[in-house]
Amino acid sequence: ENWPSRRRGSSAGIVAAAYDAETLEDYFARRPLTVLGRLLVFAGSFLSVGVAAAVDQVWLDESRREERERRLAVRLRELLTALGPTFVKLGQALSVRPDVLPEVFIQEFQEFQDSVAAFDHDEAMRMLQDELGLRSLSELFSEFGSSPVAAASLGQVYRARLSDGTAVAVKIQRPRLDETVGLDLVVARQLAKLLMTSS
Repeated sequence: ENWPSRRRGSSAGIVAAAYDAETLEDYFARRPLTVLGRLLVFAGSFLSVGVAAAVDQVWLDESRREERERRLAVRLRELLTALGPTFVKLGQALSVRPDVLPEVFIQEFQEFQDSVAAFDHDEAMRMLQDELGLRSLSELFSEFGSSPVAAASLGQVYRARLSDGTAVAVKIQRPRLDETVGLDLVVARQLAKLLMTSS
């Protein structure tokens, strides 16, 4: 069964379409182990940050409060980065909300605006060739950058030149992005429903 938020199109077989909460929930309802695995990743990640913060609370007294907060901010940034594009987007949104987070967190989360790690170049090239139905990039491009000029939470951008000499920017979406974000949205909706039911 195909990923539900996509339709057949290119040689890669799939193109992102509209978000549909009910379709996503139906899709992942038939994949409980996938959902459970993601929940366990969430639980383990947040538990590790919580334990580390508790240890800091014990060992770093009130005179080192600023250091405690900085260490927590760094751990949360690293956690959101490790959890993937959905959470990097969350970090980016929070990085401009001083009404929500203390300044130390705002400063740390600014890294989400400035420096998101690129994904593997070879994988990006394979994805591009599959999507465009090319055996080689030289079929369409006379030049193509050997590394991205920019990377963001959802993809990365390369400088290239078409065979006719036209300079272009090529944005390549992160691998399995739709399914990763879709799964995170389903898990978030289920957790929200659980919290509303228990409150």
